[in-house]
This record gives sequence, C-alpha cells and structure tokens, in this order.
Amino acid sequence: MALCPTCKIFYDPALRICPKDGTPLPADTTDPNIGSMLEGKYRIDAFISSGGMGSVYRGMHVMLDKTVAIKLIRKELVTTPDIGARFQREARAASNLGHPNIASVSDFGQTGEGTLYLVMEFINGASLREIIQREGPMPPDRIVAILQPIASALARAHRHHVIHRDLKPHNI
Repeated sequence: MALCPTCKIFYDPALRICPKDGTPLPADTTDPNIGSMLEGKYRIDAFISSGGMGSVYRGMHVMLDKTVAIKLIRKELVTTPDIGARFQREARAASNLGHPNIASVSDFGQTGEGTLYLVMEFINGASLREIIQREGPMPPDRIVAILQPIASALARAHRHHVIHRDLKPHNI
C-alpha cells in the first residue's frame, strides 16, 4: 500500500498518483518487511514510522480481515532474555488498560528469528505533530480539548503502573 504524504490516505500500491490531491505516491520497495507475513497471521502492508525502539507498520490480520498496527522491535535491542521479559510485561500491562484514548493491544510475541512484535489497534488519521505542522499555533480552547483526553489516558496508564516512555506529538 502507498501512503499519500499530503492527505495521509493509503492507496493500492499500483497507483502512482493520489486520486484525492494529485500528489505522487511513493513506492516503498526498500523495506524487506513490506509484504511479509508475521507468524502466519499478520501481513505487513506499509511502513508508518520508526523510532528508537523499532518501526511501526500498517498490517492485516489475514484471518479476520482486520487492519492493525504492528510494531517491530529492532533486533539489536533484544540482547538479553531480560529485555524480552520486560517487553512481555509492558505488552501485558498495555493490553489491559482499556481506555478510549489508548490504542488497544491485541497480540505480542517473538518470531523465530528473534524479532519482538506488538500488534495494536490501527488508528487512521494525522498525528498531533502533523496537525501542528500543517495548521501552526492553536487557540487555547483547542489545546485544552486535545490535552484533556491525553491526561485522562495517562491517568489510566499511571493507575495501572504503566509509564509511557515516548510521549510526544508524533505518537498522539
């Protein structure tokens, strides 16, 4: 799938121009994960973003025909069994938060090659970072309207002893 850099809508990889706004669609052929199957149930369709821990992809649970977000943890970070155990604890904790402003976690594991993965609810839309870049400064009432659900989600996480270690506009 191709992601339009302007409108942030995914299109069939055969398309080369966004039908909505005419932006040329990038063809991502460099990522070996695109098109691969994860554990026989998740097809990795498109790269979304990357960070210090790994990369996030849009995928498909093929048996359920359901779009998901898949986070693959960089292999070089998995150097000891302790890291795998910590990841498992965090995935379990995150999967039990149950808050409307927190992406739900539905699966996690480790591939035969040692890659840790986390499967989450896919939320289509612009990140707060993209909105700020596109629209610039916001009026105070809009900022409050954005921050209230964030604070509510963080409060739920903290009550469950979960600390978000990478809170930034790109992840909202």
